[in-house]
Amino acid sequence: MVISSVFMCNGDDGKSNKERQAISDSGTNINVMSRQAAEKLQDRIGVEREDKVGVQFIRFGKEGAKEKILYFIKKKGMMDEVAVVENVAATLMHNRNFTNRGCTVVYDEDSVYAIREGRIIVEGVYDERTRLYYWDIDHLYYP
Repeated sequence: MVISSVFMCNGDDGKSNKERQAISDSGTNINVMSRQAAEKLQDRIGVEREDKVGVQFIRFGKEGAKEKILYFIKKKGMMDEVAVVENVAATLMHNRNFTNRGCTVVYDEDSVYAIREGRIIVEGVYDERTRLYYWDIDHLYYP
């Protein structure tokens, strides 16, 4: 079973801030975001860039689009490293970001929680219109 959620934040006006959205898919094995989204994230919260030796690629699906990894964002807070590519329609995050840090991810009809030792570390909400769960991606770097 694959459970998806979208990490996002509302702006000061209470409306969705697309710059902070990231789709989370429990079936993905790497975090990935576009270069443009990564640059905005770096400007907002100062995450660190990491260049790796050699050329690496990400393929979306068995025969889907193939994208060269430009660089990585170093892991921090609740986030594992993020591969940065030029062309991806949405930021993708995996639930291992939480489980690697001793959390259990729990979904109910209204919310999603990352829970560790009985405490809610991060909480998101469910949107009935989109049928997705929403988080603030910036908070994942500073839980």
